Amino acid sequence: MSRLKYDGVRWGTDKANFTFCDFVKGPSAMRHGIDMGGTSAFALLGPDLKMPGEERINPPVGDWPGFNAAWPGAAAGAGAAAGAGAPPAGGRPGHLFKEDVDEDGKDLWIRGHLINGRWGGPGHERSNLTPLTITANSNHATVEGFIDKFLLKCRHYDIGNHGVHRDDWYGVAYLVQCSKACWYVDETNPTQLYGYAPEFIQVSWRAVKIKKPVGKGPQLARGISLLPFVEAVDDFPFDFPGRDPKPASDLPLDSTTKDKTVYPAVVQMGIAKGNGFDGSSMIHQE
Repeated sequence: MSRLKYDGVRWGTDKANFTFCDFVKGPSAMRHGIDMGGTSAFALLGPDLKMPGEERINPPVGDWPGFNAAWPGAAAGAGAAAGAGAPPAGGRPGHLFKEDVDEDGKDLWIRGHLINGRWGGPGHERSNLTPLTITANSNHATVEGFIDKFLLKCRHYDIGNHGVHRDDWYGVAYLVQCSKACWYVDETNPTQLYGYAPEFIQVSWRAVKIKKPVGKGPQLARGISLLPFVEAVDDFPFDFPGRDPKPASDLPLDSTTKDKTVYPAVVQMGIAKGNGFDGSSMIHQE
């Protein structure tokens, strides 16, 4: 919820004005000639995401060759219907990511969102998804939880003002980039399943301040790009929850990678400010 000055003078009632906007996605990550999800994605996240009823689900949907559907170029019956370890024709792995399970039969992989579905990141667009281990996705959720706490504080700042209306929104610029390197030492071997997944994802976040538009109703306000109005934040007019410690720069801790090269950012963000919030994490497969 936030208020806008709808006629240049008078303030409107609380509405979900700034939730999720300026979603930008990069091209597909082509691994061994197959579209294996996204390369990079960006979005602006606003305080009104924490208004009751504004968060979504957006689960991954549809068939994804190599993940839950047969590999392209596989022989008839290969992939999900193939016998255990049977290598399909065309030099592809003998099983799918969905079939890669632990000794108890539990899934090891999911189609992980680059921009969280709860925030508005689509689940029906493969370019916002990437193969992630359950552990990597859980570590990404740790970062997302840190962002959620901050957004809640931004919302409280906007509406818990005892009659003093705020001229600015505070929110988050959020960027995810996949590694160019795959999670397999021999990237030239198209029969290795893990050669179709990124080795890690790089997550970056920045606090932003945006001057509220004047003279626009909620529907119009939600339809405009706010990216041109973004300002970096050196410090805050509120204290976000206990100045929560930022997620570690590597998750899991002490993880290493052979190549830190990532796909280009779809939106260039400024350098992290020393405001106690801005940061980044490299989330490794495990």
